[in-house]
Amino acid sequence: MLKTRYTAPGFWNAGLGLFELAYLLVSEPSEKEHLKACIAQAREHLHLEDNPLLQASQLADNQAPRGDFLSK
Repeated sequence: MLKTRYTAPGFWNAGLGLFELAYLLVSEPSEKEHLKACIAQAREHLHLEDNPLLQASQLADNQAPRGDFLSK
């Protein structure tokens, strides 16, 4: 669904985080391969291969505590 409906970088950034976490949790080799492809596509869409410093700053932003309603 991410690939066909959403184009904003925020959706892809959230999807990348989801794919990376899911990759750590699955054990089935075929699922791991599928998630690798999803991660690669999200990284490509976010242009992270071209700018490793951008990746590091986005990861730091994703791990910072958020002040949204879900954290209460």
